[in-house]
Amino acid sequence: MVETQALATDYLKLSGELRLKVLGLYKKANAGHIGCSLSCIDLLIGSLVHHKRSQDSFILSKGHAA
Repeated sequence: MVETQALATDYLKLSGELRLKVLGLYKKANAGHIGCSLSCIDLLIGSLVHHKRSQDSFILSKGHAA
């Protein structure tokens, strides 16, 4: 249970850091579809951090978020 809580805390921290990075990139570019990027962060963390092996490939197809 403690490991699960620590992992969830790590994921939340990573999610927050990535959201701030995305916001900074959009501010710098002064353009884009920010909702698309923010909406897929948690999905990507769950898929890539927890399940992806080094030899796996990942292709994102989510319209403007790709």
